[in-house]
Formats: sequence, C-alpha cells, structure tokens
Amino acid sequence: MNIVTLTSYGYRLQETAPKAIKSLYTNYFKPDKIILYVAHADSKYITNQFNEFKELEIRYVDDYLSHKKFYSLTDRTLDNDFIIIVDDDLDYKEYFWDKLWTKYNEHKADDDNFIVCNRAQLLSGNEYRKTPFIMKNDSDSGVFRFGSGSGLLIPPHTMRIDLDTFVKGFELVPHCDETFYSCYCAANDIRTYSTGKPNPFYLIPLPKKDPNGLWTKYNQFEKDSNLIKVKRYFNLIDDNIFVSFTSWKKRIHLASKVVENMRAQTLRPFKIILTLSSDEFTNKEKDLPKELLALRSTDFEIRWVKENTKTFKKLEPLFYVHPEHWVLIIDDDVKYPDNFIELMYSSVKNNQPVTGSSFKTDYRRYGVIMSANGAFTLIKPLHCLPYLKEIKDFALSKGFTTICSDPALTYATLLNGYTFTKSKKDFRPLQQAGEGKYPEPYSRGKEGYERNVETHKIITEYLEKRD
Repeated sequence: MNIVTLTSYGYRLQETAPKAIKSLYTNYFKPDKIILYVAHADSKYITNQFNEFKELEIRYVDDYLSHKKFYSLTDRTLDNDFIIIVDDDLDYKEYFWDKLWTKYNEHKADDDNFIVCNRAQLLSGNEYRKTPFIMKNDSDSGVFRFGSGSGLLIPPHTMRIDLDTFVKGFELVPHCDETFYSCYCAANDIRTYSTGKPNPFYLIPLPKKDPNGLWTKYNQFEKDSNLIKVKRYFNLIDDNIFVSFTSWKKRIHLASKVVENMRAQTLRPFKIILTLSSDEFTNKEKDLPKELLALRSTDFEIRWVKENTKTFKKLEPLFYVHPEHWVLIIDDDVKYPDNFIELMYSSVKNNQPVTGSSFKTDYRRYGVIMSANGAFTLIKPLHCLPYLKEIKDFALSKGFTTICSDPALTYATLLNGYTFTKSKKDFRPLQQAGEGKYPEPYSRGKEGYERNVETHKIITEYLEKRD
C-alpha cells in the first residue's frame, strides 16, 4: 500500500491542510491511505472539511510539533508499505507523484536502501547558510538534508525507527525534524536521491504570518547549532575537540569552575586539558584544590611541564595532539556561554583557524590581521607547527620564559600560510568588561603588557634570524 502521512496544527488545520490533501488526488496517482497526525490539544480545529477524503485517517498523538509527520515510521504495521511524507501548506502539482516514482524506479534494481525526495541539500560542513539545494547526490561526503515537505518517498522496510528514537529526535531538536532524519539516514547508510527541478508544488498562501513557523522563529545560527548537535549524536562529526587552558597559584581556585563550564557545553569537548608548571606548583597535585582533583576523569586531565612559560603553557597540547584535531584555547577567569564551543566550531570555514576576538593589531611585516587572542581560539596543530615550536625554543634559548601566547600563536599561524576566521560572535567583551567573569579575577595588568612587548621583540629577532 501507499501511505501518505502529514501533520498540521492550529488554524492551519482549517486554512491549508484540507487544500494540501485535496491536491494529492490527481490523475497520476491516488493514495491508498492518508494519515494526518494531530496533537490532542488541536482536536478542536478539526471540521467537516475532512469528511470528503474517504482515505483519510486522523490520528491523535502527543504534540511532537513537526516531528509528528514522521510518526508513521514507528508503526510496525506499516513496515511493508511505501510511506510518502508531505506538508500541510503545499498545493501539489499533478506530476508530483510521477517525479517520485520515476526516480524510485531508476534505482530500485541496484540499490535496496534508499529514499527519494524532490529537494535535497548537501551539507558538507556545519552550516545551512549559502548551501544550495542540489538536483542529484553525486558526492559521497557530507549529509544530504532532504526537504520532507516537498515530498519524501520511503520504500518498505527502509528508515524504520522505534519510538525511543523518534522521541529522542524530538527532544534533541524539536524544530528541526528534517535535520534529525537526514542525519539518521547518513548514519545508517541510507542513500538520498533527489528528483530535481521543477518543484512539483505551490506554496499555499497563509492568511497571516505564522509566528511559530520554522523560518520565522529560528535564525541561522540556531539551525547551524542544531545540525552540529545532531551530527554529534549520530557520530557524524569526526573532529575531536580538545579544550586547553592553564592557571597559576593566584587563580588555581577557579580551575574547577572552568572544567564544569566546559562539561556543561551544548557541544561537549572530547577532552579538557589543564597544563601547569611544576616550577610553580612544586608539590604538584598536593598544591592543588581537592575539588579540582576530584574532577579528573577520562574527559579531564592535568598535565605538567617544568618551565613556567606563563600563558604559553595553554598552547602545549598543540605539540602532541593529533595534527588534524581541533584545540580550543581558553582562559581560566572567563565564564563562557553554554553554546561557546558550538559557536566557535560552527564558524569554521575552509579548515581555517577561528578567533572569537575582534581585536586587531598591526604586525609590521604582515599588515593588519586578526589577533589569535588565546582566550578565544579554535585551531589545529597543523595550522601553527612547526613554527610555534621554533618560536618557543628560540625564546627559551634566549633565557626568555614568560612567552605571551597570543602573538606567538598568531605569527606561527601566519608563517604556516593560514589566516584566522572571525567567529559568529565577538567574545572579547567577556574578557574586557568583566561580564561573565568568575569572582576574584586576577589581572596581570602592566606585567602582562610588558610580557607582550618582550614577546614581540623575541619573535622579531627570530624572524630576522630565520630570514
């Protein structure tokens, strides 16, 4: 049997849903059954307009918003049927069915695990923005996000899920059902074939702007953020994100707050690394707060280096983490927003490092560039090595141990041919204005400025020797 499923809500049950259902009856094809999933609270909007559709069955379920149209995938009595998912605000043209079935017939002989849609996006990275809808899936990388509303044909025994998975999808991304199920397909090796243009539908005009509509309510970042969240859930993100920071005696009591802050992130890191100097904490763990030591686990470790290179210590993981892994450099006196890692990671473009600071500085050899600003930097070791290690070794050979991390990381990255991408949000005010800081921050003030100046002198000497 051919089962059409859709959902609707509120006034759309009266204004658009009946029109969308009526348009499905054409000379090309008539569905064997149409299932309209409606939330219990919306039963009051059901009128006799639906009586003319003999194949229509209205099923009342909990309010899973737009996810309701995928509810049929949990119904084991429908496993042997074709399921066609549509929207409640589209007027489908006569050749709507013909496009889906033609594409299905093209692939059924050589593929037993695929779905067919009329529109799809190739999401090769972590963004929706500026990603066009594609006409065919001729690439094997990335996630093909189908547009279920424009028509999604699901063959028997394909893409079937249990109720727990359905509920998890709703809980994870309540307003991004297509993102969840597109990633589900990618994770389960279900191919997506798109029929391409022309679009076989018209948009049914609404009498008023829908304040709850997806495109009205959710901005670009929220869609990007949800994509990352779902890809992480399905293990479709290969990147392991390490978080690195350092501290010293006057601020070590803040370190446990940093770990808790990172563990509470909406996109959790693979590992958090705190690098400390044994020259400063001569008794090592015995000098550390008990609450910090209690947090040690597989996702948080404390590493020791001998030289007290001040802020440069937080760059140490760049010397031993896999070159392709991302390292997020943060400070120990800033309380980061819960979506900080998501914002930084979703800002990655063309594999370039990301800075969360708007601060610019005039490096005379390279012009005006964006500072790495160690408090807000997402970078890979391959972006800055081997030059970062050379700068450190050169400074130590000159007896200069208090290396300032920001200019060292910036120069090393430039020398390696990379430039910094600016994050979607400027986080520098968190550090400058004090808003969001942990209590009792210790400011380096004049001492920090002097180290910065001395570091620039050392790097200039290194560059002259290198030339």
